[in-house]
Parts: sequence; C-alpha cells; structure tokens
Amino acid sequence: MMHAVIKAQLSEFSSRNHAERLTETEYFEVFSIHAVENGLLTQNLNPFDAHLKGVEFGLDGVAITVQGELCRTTDDAQAALATGRNHIAEFHFFQSKTSEAVEYGDVSKFLDAVYDFFTLGSLAKSPQISDLREAKDLIYSSVSKTNPTLRCFYCTTGTGQVSEPIQKLIEASKDRLDALSLFSTIDVQVFGAKNLQGGYRAATNSISCTIEFTKAITLPVHESVQEGFIGFIAAPELVKLATLETDAGEPRAVNRAVFYDNIRDFNPTSEINQSILAEISAGNHKSFIFKNNGVTVIAREVVRTRDTFKIEDYQIVNGCQTTNILFLAGDKAKDISVPFRLIVSSDSDFIASIIVGTNKQNEVKEDQFWALSPFMKDLEEYCRAQKPDDAIFIERRENQYRELQVERTRIFKPGDLMKAIAAMYLWQPNRAARDYRGIRKEFATKGTSEKPATFRLI
Repeated sequence: MMHAVIKAQLSEFSSRNHAERLTETEYFEVFSIHAVENGLLTQNLNPFDAHLKGVEFGLDGVAITVQGELCRTTDDAQAALATGRNHIAEFHFFQSKTSEAVEYGDVSKFLDAVYDFFTLGSLAKSPQISDLREAKDLIYSSVSKTNPTLRCFYCTTGTGQVSEPIQKLIEASKDRLDALSLFSTIDVQVFGAKNLQGGYRAATNSISCTIEFTKAITLPVHESVQEGFIGFIAAPELVKLATLETDAGEPRAVNRAVFYDNIRDFNPTSEINQSILAEISAGNHKSFIFKNNGVTVIAREVVRTRDTFKIEDYQIVNGCQTTNILFLAGDKAKDISVPFRLIVSSDSDFIASIIVGTNKQNEVKEDQFWALSPFMKDLEEYCRAQKPDDAIFIERRENQYRELQVERTRIFKPGDLMKAIAAMYLWQPNRAARDYRGIRKEFATKGTSEKPATFRLI
C-alpha cells in the first residue's frame, strides 16, 4: 500500500489537476516532479510540462532549464538563450516509483537512461526524447562560460535509504558521467516519502520567516500600505529571509521562490560580485552599509512583537545580488548591516509600482515590467472572471497562485499568451516560440497590416 500521507497529498494534487485524466502512477510521477522542482528546489515550472508521456526507458521526467525557463524543444531553447548573457543551464532527470523499496535494477536502468541521453541516444528514441536531445545540443552550442548542472532524482514512497551496492552503483555512475566532461556539477539523490511530503507542502504553502529587525523606523502613512518600516538589518537576518531551513546538520539553501527578479540570474563569478566578496573577506565591513543601495521586501502580512517580525507571504523585490553575496560570504558577513525596507501591502498596483521603481536601475527582464502593466492586470481579472470551465489564471508574478486551489494547466505566464497571440492573430506561428519578445516589440505601437482594425500590444 502507498504511504498514507503521500496518498492523501497525491489525492489532493490529482483533484487540483483532474482535467489531466492520468492514472494514479502517472499522477505520482508528476507529483514527484512538482514536489522536487517547485518545493525542494523552489523553481516555478509546470510539472506536467516536464513529465514524459507514455513509457520511456528508465525516465519519467526531464526538466531542461536555461535561466529558469523550461526548454522542451529547440524553439524553447532559442527563446531562452535569446535574452541575457552567461546563461545558466540545468538538466534534471526523474524516475518515480510508488513502491517503498529502492530496487538496484530500477536505479541502474534510470542512470543508464541518463547516460544514454548525453551519448548514443539508443535506449529512448521517442519524438519527445528526440526534441529534448536537440534542445540539449543547442544549449551546449551556446552555453560556453559555465558547463550545465546535472541533477538526477529517484523518488519513492519509502524511506529513501539505499543499500551499499546501490550507493556504489550511484558513485560509479557519477564517475562515468563526470568522464564526459559535460557538467559543472553532478548530483544523484534518492528521495523518500519524507522528502516528497516536505517538498509538496513547500510548493503549496506561503513563505514565512521570523527575523530580528532592531533598527526599524515606521514609514509615513500611505493609503495602499498597511505597515511600512525602514532601517538597517544584520546580514544574518537578511540571509534567513532568502534561505530555507534544512535538516539538522545541513547548511541552509537559497530559496529561489522569494526573489521576484529571479535568483537564477545571480552570477557569483562576475567581476563585480567577486570584488564585493573579496572586500568582505578582507574585513571591510563598516563601509558596506554606505555603499549598498539596500534591500526591499514586500509582504502580505507582518506580525510584530517588539523587535521580532514574523513575515508572511513575502518577496524580495530588490536586492537579489546583495542577498546572495552575503549568503556566499557566510560567517564573514556576520558583522555587516544592510539598508532595509519592509512594506506590507495587498494593493497589486502599488506593489507593481514599487517593483518597477526599485528595479529600473538594474538589469531586469523587460518581460517582468510588461507583466505588471495595467493592461495585463485587466486581462488577468477578465480571464479569472470567466465560467469555471473557461477561466485561466495569468501568473504575472512568480508563484502568484501558490496557495489557491487552481489546476496547474490553467495557469499561464504572460509569455505563453504572447506566443498564442503571435501564432493565431499576428499570423507568425513560425516565430511564435523562438522570438515572441521580438514580435511583441514589433507590434507594440502599430496595428496589424493585414486587418483594418488596429491591434496594440502594450
């Protein structure tokens, strides 16, 4: 029998996504991807898109990402590679079993399938695997600064403990993969019920953290702000906001879900970030607060008890670089103070204006500002107001619908809608997937030439 808690979570997950009409085994495969990617790794991707349909040799899911964007085809990869520089790519592979046992043969088959994906490609030849391999080839032809990361996840409903022979198998497979010289890091993990339970809860619950903010000054009254504070905060308290608690004895991990402007764009090897880290390591702590622009956090709720602040459902909308540098510095940054603003608001328009205002001076993706425009808000409200069977949910901000009972297949990013518009209404299906940003810019201020009525895209 399946683990009782996992069975209950799986039932909830399948009811939220009943339109997919999968078998229990298939739902568990998608559930595992969701728990790992969106919960444990704090990504924001649709697990159904990473799930492999049908039966593939040794694999249940593949998630190839560039700068956090899921790439299933060469068109997806081209679109992700078209923006920014120094792209960060990751390859994630999944195998999920509803049984509690971790079988040597199943693990061996899984790791053979991963190795085959990057070599001969003789074990799995389906169209979906072929598309993924072509996307992989394109990524390797474009990502030259840093090799991609490889992570393999074997999921089960048991404890996740492996025998000595299986551990030796895993180490031997890692050595074989490392010999290909294709990856910056290689990680193979076996996750059991406890890991999946925690991952699923993290993926569906709001983010919460308690910090000490001893130098808080109350901001002036504003009609769109329930509470507001400004001051400076100790670096270790700031790092707590940006990281996840892990099992006892393990270091904290960065929580990508709290960064609106996308943690995956942080580059620890950049010249400026290296110079800041060097300055911190040299002990020049007192000047940090004078040189830094500070960090802005927006929250839905804050409970204050003297200098202790419990912050619920929050985003770090400005300060991604600062926070990650301090995280990397570790104990060397414990004496550093950082300018800090904490704003409590439920007014989406006002929140959007803060995000735009605090990020305009930084290198932020144009799509993010477009997603926060008044037009996109109106479109979001219109789509949500339709009949239940017709309603869709436009995710203008990362993890916007984390706590709502919404089918994942009804959640669309603005970029997804732009691709559909480009293909159907702008008569450019050939460019829709790989160059939708270019199409949006092209039609932003002009109407379509084929029709007399004007069609404007914000």
